[in-house]
Formats: sequence, C-alpha cells, structure tokens
Amino acid sequence: MYNNVKEYLFTHYNLIIDKIWETEQGANNKVLKVNTATNENFVMKLIEEHLREKLSYEHKVLNFLSEQNLSFNVPAPIKTKYNKTFFFISEERTIITLYPFCVGHPLTRNEMDFQEFGICIGELLSALENVKNLDDSPYLPTFEIFTDPALVNGENWKELLERTDTVSSNEIAILSDDLNRILTEVKLLKNDLPIQIIHGDMMASNLLWSDGQISSILDF
Repeated sequence: MYNNVKEYLFTHYNLIIDKIWETEQGANNKVLKVNTATNENFVMKLIEEHLREKLSYEHKVLNFLSEQNLSFNVPAPIKTKYNKTFFFISEERTIITLYPFCVGHPLTRNEMDFQEFGICIGELLSALENVKNLDDSPYLPTFEIFTDPALVNGENWKELLERTDTVSSNEIAILSDDLNRILTEVKLLKNDLPIQIIHGDMMASNLLWSDGQISSILDF
C-alpha cells in the first residue's frame, strides 16, 4: 500500500518520498510519518470517507488558527498542487491529508506545567472565539448532550452504578442525587454562557513539549 501512497503524494504534492512509517497516534484515523528524498518530514493522515465534511470544517479552523499570532504551533494542512487541503482515493475509500511535522514529543505527566497548560488553553479559546462560521459546523454542540434522556437521567446512571461491586448503596444514592442536581444546573448555565468552537480533545497526548514549553497543539 505504501508504494501507492508514495505515488499519490508525488501526484498531488510533487513530493518524492523516501520512507513512510506508522505512528502510535490516531484513534479514529491512521497517522503516518513521511520522510522525503530531500529529508523533509511530514505527518500524513488516512481518514475514512464518511468524515469528509468534518475534515473540511476542521481544516477551515486550522487555517484560521495558523494565521493567528499564537505562542504555540497549530499545524495547518498543506495544500496540494490543486489547491486542496486533502485528496480522496476512490478505490481505497480513504481521504489523505498532509501536515507539517512539528518538533517535540507528547507531553507527559511529569512534564505537565498546569499553569502553562491553562494559559495555552485560554490563548487557544480566545483565538477560537473569533471563528464565526458556527452554522457551518457538522458537529453537534456539546450542550446538545442534555437533550438525550439516556445520558442525562440520574436514574440511568444509578442503574449502571448498581451493577458494580465497588460502590455502596449509600454512595450510589448520593451520586445519583448529585448528578441530577448538577444536570439541572448545567442546563440553566447554557443560557448564560457564550457559545464557540473548542478543541474538544485537549489532553496531554495532543500537546507537544519542546525546550521546556508547550510547542504545538494537535488533533482537533
């Protein structure tokens, strides 16, 4: 397969590929590292066809963020020679997209600086606040979870907890009551809080660490 990918990358990006190898990243797609004959490094993602609409929107957001003066890097997709941010392989039913390789390694718990982590999140959210095309988003708003009775019913969670052997009946009753109270309060908060794009998967493995600081935020 990788020989075919090399041909695809040459056709769409004019890149002569030397090596391609898999990484451990990517829960919903395959992530590969690509090294060219001129020793340039890229990250390539193989994405399922049904995610095309979400990928297109994600690329719009990434391109917007790449134009902001952020203190960390947010890799935007590299455009093909046809001025597209990805291409589709019909016989594989797969989308291929290419990103610049970011120097650094995934942040570990020992390296975590919670103050810097919070500052980066705040900086990112401030930038994302200026993304205005929310109506184009193929993602359901996070607060829509509160319209799903199966998820927001404290009794459902109580039944789930009762199947475990590690939680006492008294603890289950307390947790169930607390959950119902929290869900009621959160529903009310929705009416007063601003609505904007967020990262959605902000965790240590999606942060790159280099030279004693967070250098990149990945995988929106």
